[in-house]
Amino acid sequence: MKHVKLYEEFISEANNMRTLRGFLKELNKEYGSTPSEQALADFIYNNYEAITGEKLKDSDPESNDHIADIVSHFKMDGEDFMIAWHDRANESLNIVNEASTVKDEVISRLSDFFRVSPNALKKFNFDGKDNIKELTKALNSTSDQGTEMYYKVAIDLAKKDLGESVSEGQELIFDIVEPEFNDLKGKLDNLNKKTVDLKWRKALDQIQREVEKLEFFISKYDRQLGAIETNESVNEAR
Repeated sequence: MKHVKLYEEFISEANNMRTLRGFLKELNKEYGSTPSEQALADFIYNNYEAITGEKLKDSDPESNDHIADIVSHFKMDGEDFMIAWHDRANESLNIVNEASTVKDEVISRLSDFFRVSPNALKKFNFDGKDNIKELTKALNSTSDQGTEMYYKVAIDLAKKDLGESVSEGQELIFDIVEPEFNDLKGKLDNLNKKTVDLKWRKALDQIQREVEKLEFFISKYDRQLGAIETNESVNEAR
């Protein structure tokens, strides 16, 4: 019985990444026996809780003894490893921030357009994979097809606002007309704030909604057809 227990403990240790033996076994499957600092940092970052038993957000990797033992095992310089670690952490942060920014931009656009609370849309990811029927309900929309069109356009516009660009000699129609739309909407909004006539205030709200509908309609063609080829792009090709 003692031998069986020892064998079970040996197997348990070999399969537990909180031990050096178990960690090396799993690391070897993915990166081999001689990983670079970046590969080691990536693996630990991606499996942090399984390796340390702690959640990354509640932990300090630089003072973790198990990580220190792992780095020492590979005879890596501690500072070089932490540089690789921070590179991996920053990469993850940038991905999260970009996704969050796209989501925030889409929520802002759709909540303004459909006149719903932004809080009603926070459960959606706005990654192109959301349940359109559920989104239709949240937006108080009357058509799944219409919701899907506005959904896709809003995501495309959000990504464009984050820095997507087109090649020289090409133009997106929405880029051309957007300043005029923003100017018009600003004037309508200012007029709405100044008027004391409730009928006109209601009418100005409706006018602004129609302007926003036209804005979405135009941007739809950017998504469907892409950038417009101009004379400059044709001349460059020659």
